[in-house]
Amino acid sequence: MKFLLIITIVVSALIQDIKTNRCSSPADCEPDECCVIGMQRYSIPSCQKFSQEGDHCRSNNNGRDLILYYPGNQTIEAKNIYTLFCPCKTGLSCTRGTCQ
Repeated sequence: MKFLLIITIVVSALIQDIKTNRCSSPADCEPDECCVIGMQRYSIPSCQKFSQEGDHCRSNNNGRDLILYYPGNQTIEAKNIYTLFCPCKTGLSCTRGTCQ
């Protein structure tokens, strides 16, 4: 029974890792995606689609280079990542928090 529980936990962790599309730069993402990090403590950068018309956005949300520190002395060197949202896709601009 313990073995089954351990296998379930390991498989769940692997699925979660795949689902999050982790990244440390735009090179880790698809061409229509950017690398984004949330504002929660220990957030992990992940690939997200560029914001479409009507999507939320952040004005002046420029890509940044960061060194992220996590428990267990783990670090991620992130290059050109965005906070909360990808910028608006080409041809759109962020006006009052919405891609137009």
